[in-house]
Amino acid sequence: MGVHGRKTSSSAFCACVLSLLLASFSTSPPILPVSCQIAEVSQLISNAFSPLARLPIDFLSGGSSSVTARGDEKAAENSAASMLTAYLNDSAILNSTIQSGQKVLRTVAQTANSILPGVLQEGILLPAEDGRRRAVSFSAFSISPLDQAIISAVGEVGSFHWTGQQQSASVEAGPSVESRELRKLNLALGLHGLPPLPFAPRKINQASEAEEVSVEVLIDNVIRGEPLSRETLKQYRDVVGASIFKTMQLPPVAMPGVSEGLAASPWSSPHRTGFAQASSPYRGPDGSRRLTHNFLNRAVIANNPITLFYTADQKYLWGSSWTTIFKVARGKSSLRLVDYVAKPVEKVFADKFHGAYALLTKEEIFVVSSGDHLEAYYDKPGTNGEQVMMHPEKFDITNELASEIRYPQRPEEVIRALCMSSDGHIVWATSHGRVGVLNRNIKGGSFQRSLDWLMLGTSVGYDRDLEVSNNMACDDEGGIYVVSDKFMHRVDWDGRRLKIRWEKPYATSAVAGTQQVRLGAGSGSTPSIMGEKDKKYVVITDDADVMNVLIMDAANGDIKATHPINFGDKHAKHTSSEQSVLVHGWRLAVVNNTPTEELKQTPNVLKMFGSPAALLLGGGEVPTRIAETLTNAWPVIVGDAPKGVEQLEFDPDDNTLRVTWVNKEVSIPNGIPTMSATAGLMYGIGKRGQFGSEAAPMRGMWTLEALDWWTGESKFYYNIGVGPMVNSIYAATQVGPGEIITGTATGIVRIMEV
Repeated sequence: MGVHGRKTSSSAFCACVLSLLLASFSTSPPILPVSCQIAEVSQLISNAFSPLARLPIDFLSGGSSSVTARGDEKAAENSAASMLTAYLNDSAILNSTIQSGQKVLRTVAQTANSILPGVLQEGILLPAEDGRRRAVSFSAFSISPLDQAIISAVGEVGSFHWTGQQQSASVEAGPSVESRELRKLNLALGLHGLPPLPFAPRKINQASEAEEVSVEVLIDNVIRGEPLSRETLKQYRDVVGASIFKTMQLPPVAMPGVSEGLAASPWSSPHRTGFAQASSPYRGPDGSRRLTHNFLNRAVIANNPITLFYTADQKYLWGSSWTTIFKVARGKSSLRLVDYVAKPVEKVFADKFHGAYALLTKEEIFVVSSGDHLEAYYDKPGTNGEQVMMHPEKFDITNELASEIRYPQRPEEVIRALCMSSDGHIVWATSHGRVGVLNRNIKGGSFQRSLDWLMLGTSVGYDRDLEVSNNMACDDEGGIYVVSDKFMHRVDWDGRRLKIRWEKPYATSAVAGTQQVRLGAGSGSTPSIMGEKDKKYVVITDDADVMNVLIMDAANGDIKATHPINFGDKHAKHTSSEQSVLVHGWRLAVVNNTPTEELKQTPNVLKMFGSPAALLLGGGEVPTRIAETLTNAWPVIVGDAPKGVEQLEFDPDDNTLRVTWVNKEVSIPNGIPTMSATAGLMYGIGKRGQFGSEAAPMRGMWTLEALDWWTGESKFYYNIGVGPMVNSIYAATQVGPGEIITGTATGIVRIMEV
């Protein structure tokens, strides 16, 4: 993305568009509210105007909420109020801002009134008598009738619901499951991609006396990558399921470590490590304890952060939104905005990914892309970490390519992807297939020039523009893996120079261009690296009409295995996903992002209002790529809820892929999933319907879903909230220390054990 800077926020194109969103209905149209905060939406609209860039943004945003605790923000409010007071004397700024805001709001009102005549009652625009009008909610902070019905059906926000057995769904719990030695062994197995054992293994000696095998010896064997012995395995043949038993016969695979140069934290790069597996060794919530959540609802500041980056001491998070670079403190019961740096107005439409793919270095430098350049942020000296600043020097590809003749900078070429090489260098890739390496030392001007760069496609004579719309992966031996809209590429870095190792084509859709939900053409997944040190594989999904999972040999790019992903529907004509493939051990999981039939019944407000981006700017031209992004992201904006998660397993001995399970009932519609190897659970931000009906665009409860990684059984779900403010919108679901954290349209949600 998953999946997956500007002065306007993603909330500006989501919350603002959603505030005027048109819900569809058939012959008996229901009232479908959107539950947006109009005061906040109007502020987001005003942000498009440069005068507002000088106003204290923090004063205009909401606070951090918790279902169990609320921090004292009085001091922060007083400080923000003092900042605002300083601006009140500048009447020119205020007048300009107010006039611009009023102009846009008048345009919105006039457009809505001309298209949607009706009676506004209690915040709901009712349909006219001819039945052809659509219902729109202008509810500011109240819960709409339909939202209340959803809550009545699936539970209150913040409620926890078991959906499976409380013990492990993978195996029957034996009398010694809770033994300390068995727990140690199962922990080692889980961290090496193997399922837990139901009881401690025993061996049969010649005297037919059962005696326990040394657990410490078994753990050492697992760490060395040795498969469980036949003698050990036969004890479980009739105890565990056939699928689990097949997995138990595979060689253990250690989880990849954090690359040299990255912060040694729970999550310091997109998809957690350079291998981009998105799985974590940290223990996520397993449902054994009561859960609660925080919602840092800072819509103008922390809107739609795709990935959040933990510091090494786990006290803080760094993030990039559409409007700011920000830092958040992780309290025991709440999240607190520490500081932020606002992005300049001229970068409003610089890049639709708004710094989603960033890095936190071991020097605690937050490196993030912003259009055609990279920026570095860190704690301002002498502030005890309470203020952040941007490094005065930037890496700018426009300057880098100023004298380039053979491969000059392409129109609208921006920095798209980042990863850390195995020797601690920053690797970047542009939207048009240019890959380069940069020294991570930001001092002395070394951050301003690349050590080397090259163009993808040149080894196969491809001289047309490529498109890169995903992040990339970096292995532990200098390998760099980039997927473009036509090829899967491997580039090698030897510490001095870059060289293309191989470039292999893959299947693309029969329909040209970018498909709905997708943020770019071609594969929707960041390459994930699977396997052992001397036997690595690259995992991606292709762009076929019914997409396939591809397993490619990392050494030469040969396709070792492929398998269609239909989420259990053998008659499916089209499937797609914009999220990276979740990998742990030899297993991989894909979530369904295919637009639903219900989506077709939801009128597209973008077409009715013309260009929404132009509307936000009060008229004027909007870059084509932004208009296309808004249209393609329409299913995500309205909260479409396709169902389906499919897991497969690759056998490196016979190069085969087999389906291990399919869950047809859970919807993880637009966020990047994750899993905890310690808890044995897969997590994703999901959506559930009410009264037995399906979740659908503009209807449903946003949830945290937990699935058994080994069986696919739904274990529990936790209600986060209704409405667009908690829509995950391509954000990564991340495992932190005993918590799950994710970005939303208007802030950050953290679910944790009490």
